[in-house]
This record gives sequence, structure tokens and C-alpha cells, in this order.
Amino acid sequence: MELPVIPNDKSRKYEYNGKPISVNQMVKYTGLSASVVRKKLRNGVPIKDILKQRPKLKLTKAQVKKKSTVNLTSAIIEQRLADGWDIDLALELGLNYVGPVDNIVYKTKAGGIDIEIPYEQLMKLEERGITARTISIRVGKGMTLKDAMNTPLEYSNDDLDYTESIEERKCAEALKRYRAKKAQERMNRIKGVPQQIKLSEYGRYLMGQPLIARIKTDVYGNTQLI
Repeated sequence: MELPVIPNDKSRKYEYNGKPISVNQMVKYTGLSASVVRKKLRNGVPIKDILKQRPKLKLTKAQVKKKSTVNLTSAIIEQRLADGWDIDLALELGLNYVGPVDNIVYKTKAGGIDIEIPYEQLMKLEERGITARTISIRVGKGMTLKDAMNTPLEYSNDDLDYTESIEERKCAEALKRYRAKKAQERMNRIKGVPQQIKLSEYGRYLMGQPLIARIKTDVYGNTQLI
């Protein structure tokens, strides 16, 4: 645990894990007021328990919006703060990131296999274009976690297959849209075109049969069989 550094700190000092810790440091670390911290110390509350406590979570409008974007609950954010995360990091990382601030890991499961990657290592992998999603897809396709993390993108058949499947789906959807567009264009051309075929004698005979056929005159004055 890394305590905040407070210049010219003249508040009372205590010992915690063999190191000095001041009231002001506890206040800064927990977000509790100085009076609350002092009261707890007077009442004999252990310092380790004080450091675990946090005031009720209060977020700005921007932070509330960010919280909703990554689907975080207040309980998750409070737990992260209790684990030493700062508020920005607590709101930035998704649900799969867990653990104390000095050992944050990305945890998920793919293809029945548990995946656990240290946050700092994942950041380095993302610099090479290998994201947590990439790793999950690879493991789900049968790669070992080690290979999924170390195989460059350009040499991975699994990545190629995945990309090709996306492209095939895009092509199929584009072809479907093209055919629908052409069908609509044909219908638009047909609308309003006068009937060109003349009515035969047999057709006139059929129109004379009330149970067989009906006729109508269109807007162009042509007689049509319906």
C-alpha cells in the first residue's frame, strides 16, 4: 500500500506495519474527515480497519456518466477505492479488472479456460495490438494462454479466420442490400406504366363470365383484366 505524501505534515504520527503513518495521511487515503479519523483512533479502532473505510461514494455528473458507460456499480467502485485504486482508474477499467492496486489483474473465461492476466502486462500487449478480446478469442479457438499472448497478430491463423468470417458476413449483408435495392428499382419502374397487351376475344369472353373474371379501366383509359 502506498500512502500519500503530505509536505510539512505536522499531524500526529502512529506506527503501521513498522512504518510511521500520520492522521493527515489516513485522512487523505480514506477520504474520511480528520475528526472522524481521530475519533476512531481514540476509540481503539485498528489503523488497518480505518484504512479500509471509505465515505459514501459521491461522483460528479461526468463520473456518473463514465460509470454507466462501463456498467460499473457503486459497490464495485467503492471496493476498488478500498483496494487503493484512484477514482479515475476505478472508473476507467471494465468489470473484468479486479484486485488491489499493486496487483490488478484481468480475469475472464474463454472456452472453459480461466484467463488471468496482470494489468501492466496487458497494457504492454495492447501496445502490440494484442487486446484482452484478442486473447479471449484465441483461447476460445484452442490456443494456449501463453501462445494467445505471444503470437503476433500477422502470424495468427485464428485471427485471420476470425477476420475472414467478419468479411464474409459483411459481403453477404451487402449483397442482400444490393438485391433489395435493385428489386425496389424494378418496382418503381413498373409503377405508372400503361398496359401494352391488347385484350383478345377470348379475354372478352372471360370477362363476360361474372364468376371467372372482372375488368377495370386504368387511368390511361385501357381495359384491364383483374
